[in-house]
Amino acid sequence: MIYTFYSFIIGQLTERENKEVMFLFYLLILCFCLISSAKLIDKNTFRTTFSSIFRIKKINKIYFIDSVIIHPLSSFLMILNFILSFSISAYLISCNYVTNENLYLYAIFASLCTISIPLFGVLFISSLLGDKNLQKNGLFITFRTFEFSGVFFLILNMIKLSSLIDENFFFFSTILFFILAYTHRSIKLSLKMGKSGFLWYHIILYLCTLEIVPFAIIAKSFSKILIG
Repeated sequence: MIYTFYSFIIGQLTERENKEVMFLFYLLILCFCLISSAKLIDKNTFRTTFSSIFRIKKINKIYFIDSVIIHPLSSFLMILNFILSFSISAYLISCNYVTNENLYLYAIFASLCTISIPLFGVLFISSLLGDKNLQKNGLFITFRTFEFSGVFFLILNMIKLSSLIDENFFFFSTILFFILAYTHRSIKLSLKMGKSGFLWYHIILYLCTLEIVPFAIIAKSFSKILIG
């Protein structure tokens, strides 16, 4: 099935003779290899990632626990898939509005910022308070969200490059899913913080100062660099 899908897309791209799109397609193949390797290393990778998105579970250990935490190497490969897949999505959206020879490098940097800011926020607040349980649960929620999102963006990019959806549908699907995924993560993290003794206004202050504001600053900086 995957081979047939590859053949179909390669046929579409060959007709276009577009080296840039071919480069993106090869990146997607790399992403498929990453998540396939993650599955081979830990057979529960997909099941754990998908199921953990829809539940809140207390994590007592930071390393592998059967059906709760996937193997660290599998998690790393899934996160790497997110970075590449999200950067491709960002590039495909931006290239319609901006012409810049370094656009994909900016897209990679944006993807790294997208995952680094929430991780830094969790590590900073948990270290400041000395709450190891909050740190473990916060990292668990954040990693699972990005691992799940990476698979979604990979599939969406594949469909976009095969010309099965138009630019507007791709744009709104990407933005909508990102907002929903980040909101879902924020709600789960807020519930965990509430159980750790945080008051509601402390949670809002955390989300604004350590996550939303940095995102806004980076987004504004990118717009100035790319658009002027």
